[in-house]
Amino acid sequence: CDWSSDVCSSDLLGRWLATLPVDILIGVGDLMSYTNEEFPGENREKLSLHVKDPEEAREVLLRIVNKEDTVLIKGSRDMRLERVLGA
Repeated sequence: CDWSSDVCSSDLLGRWLATLPVDILIGVGDLMSYTNEEFPGENREKLSLHVKDPEEAREVLLRIVNKEDTVLIKGSRDMRLERVLGA
């Protein structure tokens, strides 16, 4: 794995996130698809969703998340993720 590769670092990020107490990963943007593929790991109770933009992330968040869920919304800074919460 070439550490300078976006794909490699995204894969590794997904595997690492799978070890954390995160129930739902909403990946925003093209490169997050690689992270989303690796996120659930062996734990089939975790949910990994990939969306194209913050507006779609907001729609998904409002539709599927329960009060007891731990959610991580991840994307590059260029995606302006503050828009997910309407900021």
